[in-house]
Formats: sequence, C-alpha cells, structure tokens
Amino acid sequence: MKENQKNPNLLYYVAACLLPNIFLFYLYNSNKAQNDLWFSYFLGFAALLALISLGILMFFKKITRTHEAALIALVVSWLFFWIFEAVVATAINMFGYIRRGLFLAIMVAVIAGVLLLLRKFGQGLKRGRSIFLALSGIICLLFVFNFGEALYTDVILRAITSKRAQQVDHKTNYIVNESLENPDIYWFHMDEMMGFDGVEKYFGNSLDWLKEELLRRKFVIKEDATLNAGMTRLAIPALLSPHFYDNYLREYIDRVEHLPRKARDRQLYDQFNRDGIDRDKVTDMELFHAFMMKGYNQVTITNRRYRSSLVPLGWYYTAHADYILTTGMDEDVSRNFWRKAEDLTRLLCQATPLARIEAPLMAFVHSKIDDTSRTWQTIPEYEEEVAFWTADTLGLGIEKQFIRRLYDSFSIPSPKVVYAVNLLAHMPYDRLHQGDTPLEDKYDATKLYMPQYTYAAQAMLNNIDMILVQNPEAIIVLQADHGIHCGDFVQPRLLEKGYTPEEVNEMNYSVFSAVRIPENFDGLSGPLDPLNITRLLVNRYVGENYKMLEE
Repeated sequence: MKENQKNPNLLYYVAACLLPNIFLFYLYNSNKAQNDLWFSYFLGFAALLALISLGILMFFKKITRTHEAALIALVVSWLFFWIFEAVVATAINMFGYIRRGLFLAIMVAVIAGVLLLLRKFGQGLKRGRSIFLALSGIICLLFVFNFGEALYTDVILRAITSKRAQQVDHKTNYIVNESLENPDIYWFHMDEMMGFDGVEKYFGNSLDWLKEELLRRKFVIKEDATLNAGMTRLAIPALLSPHFYDNYLREYIDRVEHLPRKARDRQLYDQFNRDGIDRDKVTDMELFHAFMMKGYNQVTITNRRYRSSLVPLGWYYTAHADYILTTGMDEDVSRNFWRKAEDLTRLLCQATPLARIEAPLMAFVHSKIDDTSRTWQTIPEYEEEVAFWTADTLGLGIEKQFIRRLYDSFSIPSPKVVYAVNLLAHMPYDRLHQGDTPLEDKYDATKLYMPQYTYAAQAMLNNIDMILVQNPEAIIVLQADHGIHCGDFVQPRLLEKGYTPEEVNEMNYSVFSAVRIPENFDGLSGPLDPLNITRLLVNRYVGENYKMLEE
C-alpha cells in the first residue's frame, strides 16, 4: 500500500522539475528570432532550474506537510518569478512609479503567507489528489509543448535541412581592376537614425540645419531613403552583401515587410531554418571581402553587442573598452561560452526579479567576455583630442569612446575601409539623462527620441570633421540600418500614442542616408538608394561586379 501511495507522488516531482522550464522555453521560442540564442545553453540552464525547483518542492513539503500544498506554493512562486517584470510594468502604468525592491518584498511576503495558510489547511487538499495529479499532468504537457517547439526548430529541422540547404553563398570571386583608384572609405553605421522625410513627417522637426551642414561638407543626401529590413541583423547583409540580397534575402524581406516587427523576425527565422541557412553566415559581408581582395585593410569599430552581426576581418576595435585587437577575435571556448550566455542573462533580467541585479550580473558576464590577458593591447588615450571634439556636445562616455576608436583607425595604413557603428541614436532613449529616466519613458520614442537624435547628429558632424582633417579626400557613407526600433519595448508605446501599425512600420523603415564622394573620385550625380551604395563603391574602386538596382 505504501508503494502505491508513493507512485503518484513521483508525478509531483516530475512536474516540479519541468514547471520553471515551461516559462524558460517559452522565453526562448519568443526571442530566438531577435537574439543570438543557443538551444544547448537553455538546455543546460533548464537542468539547473529543474534541480532548484525540486529542492524548493521538498522544502515547501516540509513546511506545508503535504505534496499537494507544496505544489500549489511552487506554482505560485514560479509564476511570481517569471512574470515579475510584466507585473512591475503593469503596476507602473497604473500607479506611475513603483520600486522593484518593494514589489519584490511584497511578493516574498505573499508566498510566505500562502505557505502559512497551506500549512494550516493543506491536509484537506489530499482529498483532491486526482485534481493535483491532473494539474501535474498539465504542467508536463505544457513543458512538452514549449520544449518540443524549440527542439524541432533548432535541432531536428536543422539536422534535416543541413543536407538539402540552398547554396546561396555570398559572392567570393571578384573582378579586381588594379588600375582603379584606391580612396579611403569610412562607412558610418548610424544605428536607429530615421531619414529626413520620416523625422519631418512624424515629429514635425525641420532638419534644414543638418542638411545645410552636410551639403557644406559635400554630401549628397537621400532624404526619402527607406530600407525594409527593419532590424540590424537583416539590414547589414542587405546593405553590404548585394549578391546574397539579390539571390535570397530580397524575396523573403518583400514577403514580410507588411508584418509587425516580431512576426517579421519569426517568419524569417523559420525560413532560414527551413532553407538550412546559417544565420551567422548571413553576416559575412561581401563589401569587406571585395575591398580586401583589392589590397585594402578592413577596420571595424563597433560595440560588443554587434560581434554577432559583423565578421571581424582585419582590424577590429570594440568601442566600450581601452583595447585593440589586431588579429581577429580570439574565439576560445571560455570566451565563446560567456558571449553566448550574454543574451540568456539579458533575457532573464527582462522577465524576472534578476532585473534588480542586472548591472552586476552583466558586468560579471562582460568581464568573462573581455578577458584582456591574451590578445588585447593597450592604446593611447587621446585625451586632448577627445576633449576638443566634444567641446560643443555633451561628451557622454559612448561618444568619447567612439572618438577614441576613430582616432585609432587613422594610424592603420591606407587604403582602408572603416566600418564604424554609432549607437548614439539607438534605444533606450535616455542617454542624455544618464539612465535616470523612469522605466516607462526610456523606451518612449515620442518623448525622447528627437533630443537623442539631435545629439547623435551633432556628434556625427564632429566625427566627419575629424576624418576630413586627416583625409580631405575620404569617401564617407552615413547610413542607418533601420529607423525607430519596433520591438517589444517601443512598438506598444507608439500604438498607444495613436500611430497605426502601418505608420509604425514606416517609422521603422525610414533610414538616414547620405554619401560623400569627392570629385577626384568621380563624385555623385544624385542621391543613391541605400541598396546601391555597396554596389557603386565596389564597381568603381574594385571592379565591375554588381548590377545596380533601379532607383
């Protein structure tokens, strides 16, 4: 009889192990299209959560004295854990402000109260054992549903399609004409900067002052520029890999351009999986390969987050630290582990009470990624130069770091292509406030985007002047990857303000675009569509390799 009594309890223990991972794999499935997530990392973390949850069930059982009462308390606890940030956001919308620490204390108090009630009245729950066994079964089924989706799309489907993957490789063989000119090229990736027409239409802000400044510096401006990729991971290959765009990417971007951002991402992610396309390979940029075949040095200036968006050929600078790496990223096992763990950590902080300690957690992860003991070398400070070029701006840390790296690139021998990612206009939109903006405002583009945009534009002009002092004949590209980000944080706020989904997409697709080609290198007769910039640069200065798209 005792043996029979124990058998049903086994289902409680299985349910306890699987319960937290329902939410974990739901989080994975909901975000894998937007983030560089690895199924194996979530699998390892799921095992850890299962052990923790099993231990909590046993602890609760000692307090409440029945498995049924312990299971109720466990369900309440994990619900509080996984929906913590969602509840906080709702409370902020209702009451305007709330301290996370206080809210966490309230949740802990509620769980403690539930445990005390269950200790007092939990014995009666044994009579409903069949109901709790059914609840345990439902927990197991929900886990199988969420885990099964992740397993199929990221393991089974990839294993099947890898044998029949489309051969849509990037262009690797280039016509190289050594008699062509070799100008230095600086491509500024102006992340999240809307185009002129988009800003004037949706914000009513005249950008005549910026147009005048750019025209004075001999730029040709594409005021109505759009790029329907809508996010960095797709925009970069669309801009920099014309062969891949023409032969594969364009078809699928055109299919989903009318959809909201998250639906777009998910459909494209699933399409890549069905076709056996490696998302990391998508970002092996043709622009860099073409010019390197001509003998150019390729220089990348970027932030840690974009290591998954650019293959670091040649010299690679990271804009957040005081170091330079000259031989490509050191992809040892330890660093790669922590780099892949970065997105998992960030996702957990967005959903759970770990948001309370996000800063130290991320600092710890970054310290593991940026181990400088192997291949990094210190570089000069350039303090006087940085002070000079920030005299008329706010001189925030992110701007100073960018200037530092831009100066470093001047010492690399010509000819060179320098691809520099500038994040000043990118969300969150509280850079000017040094992070003191209330949570409900920091992603509200209608309130804070334009001040940040104006700051980014002024800093951009200073960066241009820095280059022109060093090299008056440099070709300079100013190109955004997308306009206002329309993900989970920003899009709901835009819809709440009364914008239609179509208008939100239009704000997302509007991109800043301007190109400077000196007359010595044939100049420009008119504005370039963003998708034609790489084509023109390669055709003019490497060799005739691409067909130009019709404007």
